[in-house]
Amino acid sequence: MFIAVNAVAYMQARAMTHFVGGGPRTPAAASLSIPEKFAIILTGVRCPRPENYATPADFDLDYRVVRFGGPTDDDIEAWF
Repeated sequence: MFIAVNAVAYMQARAMTHFVGGGPRTPAAASLSIPEKFAIILTGVRCPRPENYATPADFDLDYRVVRFGGPTDDDIEAWF
């Protein structure tokens, strides 16, 4: 029983501290059925990574895009 409770706690903690790659967010608990609520208790909630498509130009600000090259074509982009 102790191991099972800790396994569920681990799954909940991991789900709440890590983003998923995509897909829908977990719906509100009020809209879920009993089996769906039970599944979420066991596996944790889904929190998709937030994405921001706004640029400083959307707020009438001047900016310049700066890219920091990575070794495997995975550049990091910043605004100056």
